[in-house]
Amino acid sequence: MSVRFETRQVHDILEPLPLRVVDHLAHVGICPQCKGYTKASFPEGIRSPVPYGPHLTGLVLDLNTHQLIPMKRLVETLRDLFGMTLSEGTVVNMVSRRASAYGDIVDKIRTGVVHDRVKHMDETGLRIGGRLQWLHVACTNLLTFLWIGKGRGDVMLEARGIVVHDCWKSYFAMPNVAGHGLCCAPILRELEGLFQCGREKWSRNLAWGSSLSSACQ
Repeated sequence: MSVRFETRQVHDILEPLPLRVVDHLAHVGICPQCKGYTKASFPEGIRSPVPYGPHLTGLVLDLNTHQLIPMKRLVETLRDLFGMTLSEGTVVNMVSRRASAYGDIVDKIRTGVVHDRVKHMDETGLRIGGRLQWLHVACTNLLTFLWIGKGRGDVMLEARGIVVHDCWKSYFAMPNVAGHGLCCAPILRELEGLFQCGREKWSRNLAWGSSLSSACQ
């Protein structure tokens, strides 16, 4: 005699996922008198023979700019998931068009960071097309602005207020800055370097016996 049911659910996806393709047909007519052609309009936003829809474009943008998947791997991922062929150049165009649409927002973020009372700045090297360039960041409690500079010294020169940084000389050359704050992490690294390379015991005592360590937690 049956007394109850036990349920187990298996969640899975089909591979590859289905890619939805919608055909749009625009009727073309010809005038029997003047022989001129008249063509119907396609829906708004369909400007090329094979455009990509907003959902697919949004997925590509998320995978590349948010999930930080490189172009080549992203193209491979789309092929494995959807069985579709998308070139790296198409991905670049998608990102570029969306970046252009957000131009006003980016300008407002930069302006907000420039005029905020306190901002933190840093830079790190990265290679683009095999060439060394620098990714700079300037952030406040609410805003983060990132940009690519050809050199490590391509800092935000128009910044005002107080700038907290890693003691790189370019930050001290910023003409409109009212004051400087030094980040605790680089100071701790320098003190640890003095201990490791110069066996300066006082440096480790200063690092771990001061408030610097707790400030970096």
